[in-house]
Amino acid sequence: MINKNTGLPGEGIGWFITDKADFRKLPKKQQRLLVEAELRKIFSYRKWLDVLREFGLQPMELSYSGVWASAANYI
Repeated sequence: MINKNTGLPGEGIGWFITDKADFRKLPKKQQRLLVEAELRKIFSYRKWLDVLREFGLQPMELSYSGVWASAANYI
């Protein structure tokens, strides 16, 4: 969960950052940088398709054509 006021993760951050106490002592800017670095690691994981396959899931097919069509109405 992301805190609405701070834009930072709540207690669930413990899954990714091992020393939560030290994390909470950091200035907000440093916390954000640390979270962004962890998210980059997650998003760059090369075996997400294997993870999906293991759980019997299919990757989502994203189509932005509807979004683009809606956006065209505002031009």
